[in-house]
Amino acid sequence: PIQRADFKGIFKAMKGLPVTVRLLDPPMHEFLPTASQLELEIAHLHHLRDTLKALEELPETLKLLIDRLELIDCPRGSVVFERGEVPDAMYVVADGRVVLWADDQRSVELTRLESGGVLGVVGVLSDDARPYTAVALDECKLLKLSRVAVTELIEREPEVLNALLQEVRERLVNALTSTHPMFTQLAPDERQDLVGRFRLLEAPAGAVLVTENWISPGLFLLLTGRASVIRGDREQRKLLGTLNSGAIFGEASLLSNWPAPTSVHCDTKC
Repeated sequence: PIQRADFKGIFKAMKGLPVTVRLLDPPMHEFLPTASQLELEIAHLHHLRDTLKALEELPETLKLLIDRLELIDCPRGSVVFERGEVPDAMYVVADGRVVLWADDQRSVELTRLESGGVLGVVGVLSDDARPYTAVALDECKLLKLSRVAVTELIEREPEVLNALLQEVRERLVNALTSTHPMFTQLAPDERQDLVGRFRLLEAPAGAVLVTENWISPGLFLLLTGRASVIRGDREQRKLLGTLNSGAIFGEASLLSNWPAPTSVHCDTKC
């Protein structure tokens, strides 16, 4: 209808002679993305293909959790969770980057997580507060998995617990060595060497990690669980304190090469 007057003018000018009207395609180039936008889209599709391929190879128990994952968008600079908060979920970085801060002032950076990185694991494995603050460095997409779902997964496949702990072991030790007075005087390369020397130990409830009047077998960092500090034998046993996630013990006896003045017993699986 917009060109109706044009066609009338054409036919009037041609005075009855044959007229060929050719229909032209719309200028699609005006609506196409730029080359850089296409490159980003192609890269995203490749990543999506790899992600879907990885999902196909997951165990059945993990596949059952896919429908329980919640996709959340985090603007740049937004806080995923704060240090000291009560944890209710763990997260997987689907897109973007997240930085983890070990202190409240956000002056000690633990690490930066990119696509596939896992955060908030310790929180859902224990009742302790978040040990670090997580902040979105970019526009991020995160997959959120609730504490309940993680607990159900571990009950179905207990070996998943060790995999999760291995994921966070180095991060927690980094947090410890970056903020604990015992290690802050060490050079960065010395602290990194120390991180590599820690080994994952799984202890059942009731296990004795440090025995009173014996030299401590090592320096311990409690990842999950709860332990008691005890002095005396069974008849005169005295509870001196309780250790939770993030606690360090065994250092005094180890450094002095003297017998430990107390014992450390696991109240729960640690």
